[in-house]
Amino acid sequence: MRVDALSKVYQGRTVVNAVDLELQRGRTYFLVGPNGCGKTTTIETAVGLRAGSAGSVEILGSDPRRDSRVLDRVRVTLQGASLHQQVKVREHFEYLAAVYGEARAAVERVADGFGLSDLLDRRYGRLSGGQQRRVQVAGCLFGTSELIILDEPTSGVDLESRLSLWAAVRSHLEGTPATLLATTHDLNEAEDYADEVLVMRSGEIVEQGRPAEIVSRSELVAVLTGPTREVDRLQSERPDTTRRRLSGDAGSVSLGYSCREGMRHDAQWFADREVVVAERSPRLSDAYLLTFPEGRDPT
Repeated sequence: MRVDALSKVYQGRTVVNAVDLELQRGRTYFLVGPNGCGKTTTIETAVGLRAGSAGSVEILGSDPRRDSRVLDRVRVTLQGASLHQQVKVREHFEYLAAVYGEARAAVERVADGFGLSDLLDRRYGRLSGGQQRRVQVAGCLFGTSELIILDEPTSGVDLESRLSLWAAVRSHLEGTPATLLATTHDLNEAEDYADEVLVMRSGEIVEQGRPAEIVSRSELVAVLTGPTREVDRLQSERPDTTRRRLSGDAGSVSLGYSCREGMRHDAQWFADREVVVAERSPRLSDAYLLTFPEGRDPT
């Protein structure tokens, strides 16, 4: 998929601003960013569900709004997607298998991979929110596809089911040329499963690369987490330009450091006052927070 200078304007407000994307075959991409930054609008516009205000989109060599046949090789599950409340999971899967020319055995295979075998004869409306989401994502694995787009696939899904969901998706993708683009608010999930991460803020891609590359470019070398009251005192008494407040609440605050010596001095400052702090290596979530202006708490 290739996106060039894609923009979308709603009632005079630019929600997607000149976005450029080029997704390579066989790779997994995660698009991350705060609520309202334009992730879903970018996806909906890219697959032709919305008309862009400017720019161009090419999927598997074609413009999806001019050649809808290309969408036969694309699978999409959007945030907020749903099925008829009375349809049974088995009926839905059998329909998809028939549409994409698969044997009925595919129903059991996909259901087993997503931990849905015991729910095949249950009506969609009787499933929990997390179970419904797994059904929607599982539906994307029927037939042969070259591009799979999952918008918030693990929203409302418990940890155990989340792990089995990604295991099933990765198993499906293994050995195929299919490209996966997923959105998520879980930066640990992106760090674990993405070949490349794209960070979106205010309708623009502000960072892109392998998770390790993004962390490296952030220049963070360590993170300390300590009690908010003591951290506030530290920052007041010992200003340091190599220290950055990453996140926090009334209980604790995480500080990111671009200088290990500065971190050691701060750790000693806490130790001298018998304040317990936790030190760890920087993660993708820390580098992500640095894409926001100082002092802003992204939501």
